[in-house]
Amino acid sequence: MLVRRLGPGHYLLVAPGSGDSPDDSAWVWLDRQGLPERLEIQEEQEAKTVYRFSGWRFSRPRGRAAFVLSAPRDYQVVKLP
Repeated sequence: MLVRRLGPGHYLLVAPGSGDSPDDSAWVWLDRQGLPERLEIQEEQEAKTVYRFSGWRFSRPRGRAAFVLSAPRDYQVVKLP
């Protein structure tokens, strides 16, 4: 993925296409806290989709336990090479 900074808080992201598919591009604007505020995607020749984001809220951190998986009772865990 190519990331090009176009200005303060404004970026162009380009994902290279493969085979017959063309590159995909998205323009991203960030707010003062560095969170996405606006996203524009060029869909076709002249069609553009714009997404606007606001009201970001985050719950309190859950800690390591939220990211550690353990097998249910009566299951056997097998290490793979």
